[in-house]
Amino acid sequence: MVTVTYTWRKHARPNSCVKCNSLAGYSWTFENETPTVLIHPQFGIVWDLIIDQSRAHGLQPYNCRCWLTIDINDSDLMEDLDVIDKGLTSLDSNLDSSLNYVTAFLSVLEGLT
Repeated sequence: MVTVTYTWRKHARPNSCVKCNSLAGYSWTFENETPTVLIHPQFGIVWDLIIDQSRAHGLQPYNCRCWLTIDINDSDLMEDLDVIDKGLTSLDSNLDSSLNYVTAFLSVLEGLT
């Protein structure tokens, strides 16, 4: 499972707008999901993830200097990959044993002809 957390960060200017000040530090967390926008319960759509741009001030041009930090947690995925790797290593070992057996069997058959 991959968990992605987006956190709103605002510019450190004292004259940031009320909306950006309210959003500062707000986080959205998604598990195995890829949203196209971030929606705040009070302000609605505030970020467009497709174009990676703030929509906190609507679609009109606005000099919003806020940004998102993104934290990706894929520890479960890495554990799954370790299990798969160990399984493939075991399978490879078994295939080597089987190949040795088949090679020996073919040698015996050649000796019979």
